[in-house]
Amino acid sequence: MKGRLTYEKMNTIIEQLDKVFSEKYQVLKQKTASLSDVNRKRVELFRVQENKDTEGIPFVTEKDITDLSSMKVDNSVRNMMTILRHCNILQEIRGGGYVRFAIASRF
Repeated sequence: MKGRLTYEKMNTIIEQLDKVFSEKYQVLKQKTASLSDVNRKRVELFRVQENKDTEGIPFVTEKDITDLSSMKVDNSVRNMMTILRHCNILQEIRGGGYVRFAIASRF
C-alpha cells in the first residue's frame, strides 16, 4: 500500500492535517461578533457540514484542507489519506453530500 511514499511525506501530510484541524477549530471557538466576514461565512459552512454522526467529533472535509492550507487534494494526497485510514489514524464519515475526515477515536 505504501509504494513509493516515504515516511517524510506521510509525516508532512499529518502535520498539514493537524494545522487544518487546529485552524478550523480556532475559528469555531471565536465569538461570532469578533469574526470577519470571511471567517463568518466559513463558520456557517462548518455548521452546515455537521450532522448527528459528527456531533462532538472534530472533522475536516477536502474543501477545508484546500481552503485552510496550501495543500491540494490530488490523487497522491488521497492515497496518503487512505493509508492513514488503514492505520486507524483517520476515520472517514460519509453522509449529507460530504466526505468528512475525523481523527480516529483511539488517539
